[in-house]
This record gives sequence, C-alpha cells and structure tokens, in this order.
Amino acid sequence: MIRSYQRFWRNMFILDGTASRSDYWWPILINHVLGFVIVVLIQAITGHPIEDIYTFGDLTIVSVRNVVVLLVALAGLTVSIRRLHDTDHSGWWYLVQLIPLIGTLWYFVLTLLPGKANSRWRATEGA
Repeated sequence: MIRSYQRFWRNMFILDGTASRSDYWWPILINHVLGFVIVVLIQAITGHPIEDIYTFGDLTIVSVRNVVVLLVALAGLTVSIRRLHDTDHSGWWYLVQLIPLIGTLWYFVLTLLPGKANSRWRATEGA
C-alpha cells in the first residue's frame, strides 16, 4: 500500500509505462480518505466551509488547496493512463469517460482488468 502510494508520486510525470491494479487503486483510495479528513479538519478549525473566504488566512488555505488538488489531479491522470497501458489499452481510452454513464462504467471496467504480461508499454516501464 505505501509503496504503491510512493510510486504514485514518484511517477507523477511519467505517461509511458504501466501501473498495476494496486498501484492504481491504493492511491485513489488514500487520496479520497486523506482529502475528506483534511477538508473536515480545516472546516472544523475555521468554523465555515472551505470555499468561503473571509480573511487572508482563508485565501491562503484555498490557494494551497487548489495547488494540492491540481497536483493530485495530474498524478491521478498519469496513473490512470499507466493503468490503461497495463491492460494493453491506449491512454486515450481515458476520454471514454466523456460519454455520460456508459463511458464512466466502461472506464471503471478497464481499470479492473488484469494487467497483460505482453503489454506494448511494459518494455518502457521505469518503476
């Protein structure tokens, strides 16, 4: 679990290569739990929703949050593409999610498929 999360951040800018199911799903789970806990804590400390900006401190918190969200989204995109590569699909299949409902379900199924040992992206794997 921890190694998968380390690889998630270490390979943040790597689009080629592959990511196993655990290298994909553990970071997704950890990021959702951490995000929820952090937002709840910030809202408990400030006493209002994180989106509301009343002071310079609130502006700082929102700015830091936006940068962190951007970094997590970028790392999430690259691990998603590497996960698709592990199932021997092009990273462009990530865009299937643009199709309402069916696309999201199709993408979910693609991420659940087992990796293929002879994936065309396996040879370039750096992690």
